[in-house]
Amino acid sequence: MSQESDRKSKMIRLSQRDYTPDQFISRLKGEFPDCSLSLFYNDNRKEIDLMSIIVPKEKRNLGIGTAIMQKLVQYAKEHGIRVVLSPSVDFGASSKDRLKKFYKGFGFVENKGKNKDYSISDTMYTK
Repeated sequence: MSQESDRKSKMIRLSQRDYTPDQFISRLKGEFPDCSLSLFYNDNRKEIDLMSIIVPKEKRNLGIGTAIMQKLVQYAKEHGIRVVLSPSVDFGASSKDRLKKFYKGFGFVENKGKNKDYSISDTMYTK
């Protein structure tokens, strides 16, 4: 496969323009410049690893985190990419249980029981 055809195979359709997952992530970060977003695309595993979303305290409870998650999950779903994460209170969240409930609202499942996926170490993922 040539480099050009390989590049084209990685292009993903989004809002009438083509974005690779890395381009999408870059645009997402640019759309929310006041927030600290730590996520990356793993091409080998076809998944986005979300490590943190930090919304400044003065901007919390305004729907910013929800907007970020909606865009991320929609993009991933449309393009067959799994999103993985492990909720943590290390970045200012008040409760890990509250975070789990928040993520479940976007279709994430806990990586345990009947949903256990031994190929990942993260504690939640999208199906």
